[in-house]
Amino acid sequence: MCHTPTLYILDARKTPREVWLPLRRFLPPRRAALLDGAPCPEREKEIVLGFVLFRYAMDAENYPPDTGDWVIGTSGKPETASGLPHFSLAHAGGVLALALSEKHPVGVDIEPLRPHAPALARKLKLPRESGAESVLRAWCATEAAAKKSGAGIAATLARNSPPDAAVKTENFDGQRFILALSPGEDFAVRRVTMENIAAALR
Repeated sequence: MCHTPTLYILDARKTPREVWLPLRRFLPPRRAALLDGAPCPEREKEIVLGFVLFRYAMDAENYPPDTGDWVIGTSGKPETASGLPHFSLAHAGGVLALALSEKHPVGVDIEPLRPHAPALARKLKLPRESGAESVLRAWCATEAAAKKSGAGIAATLARNSPPDAAVKTENFDGQRFILALSPGEDFAVRRVTMENIAAALR
């Protein structure tokens, strides 16, 4: 199994409905039931592609096939039925990010680089003149640390210490995204295509 932290990225912004919708057949019953209550097609897409990206990453890191549902653990985080591997999934702007870990809980966040509201800089206790990238990097690190611990954003911010997360800025098809992984180990970025996923699920 892979011991170097890897963030699996699926850019689904240009993936049409007729490509991702048939993949719903790979969802276990409880996750498939979420599609009935999805408020919009984009949420349906996130549910379907989030699970098949998880299946792809499990195969890529040589875990035994796991077609079971996710469960909510005692910390409020989703986890596999067996508890291993630990995983975290995030999505923003049509791009999904996922990490697995055999060793410890993980947290992932992703955000497209965009102008930020001044209130966000204040919440993070950053100088008012902080640029958009600096603010979003700090925010993603905080989100990732909160997801790792399961404590939530408010509790993570209240610690008054830098979040334990590694952060990178990556360009996906002309748009820059901030990626964060907690704990703060350097990580590799592995871009996954729909073709990769289709081949792995055969």
